[in-house]
Amino acid sequence: MDLVCRVPWLPRAGETVLGTRFAVIPGGKGANQAVAAARLGGEVHMIGRVGEDEFGRQLLAGLRANGVKADHVLATPGVASGCAAISVDDAGENSIAVVPGANGLLLPADVDAAEGLTSVHSGSVTHVAPFVVKVVDTTAAGDAFTGALAVGLAEGMSLPAAARFANAAGALCCTRFGAQPALPMRDAAEKLRSS
Repeated sequence: MDLVCRVPWLPRAGETVLGTRFAVIPGGKGANQAVAAARLGGEVHMIGRVGEDEFGRQLLAGLRANGVKADHVLATPGVASGCAAISVDDAGENSIAVVPGANGLLLPADVDAAEGLTSVHSGSVTHVAPFVVKVVDTTAAGDAFTGALAVGLAEGMSLPAAARFANAAGALCCTRFGAQPALPMRDAAEKLRSS
């Protein structure tokens, strides 16, 4: 779960900065990538762990509300769900401290209990130009990119085409505040990719 504080600048060591906004937002690298891929049209199955706590219930509900199949996300008793304390400054840059919680207890057996296919692409190096957007918050931009790249490759896009689609998703994510709330839907990413 992301505990996000909007601040005018990122605090230095020993400095206290007065925040302007606070939000509790579902997040986490794996969950963000899963939501990104689901919002972009992929069939997504998440494997992971949450605590048997209120954050865990909210995180599972958020995954399911975004179309992620969460049957293999296990509620783990006796440990808290993972949390991240995130400060985001007025330029959209962030500073993040993460406590993995139940995420750190994921076992190889948890993965073995679920099916996942992976594919590896090799070939030449191609530069894919980024999109220029007004940055509000960079949190989860990489997750949006990763989710979109996975969807594009799973749909049979060439690696350069999937990377352009992923660049569009990552750029759009930067234009909104928060992690999962900022992850774009398919139509918005397609529109930017085509521009």
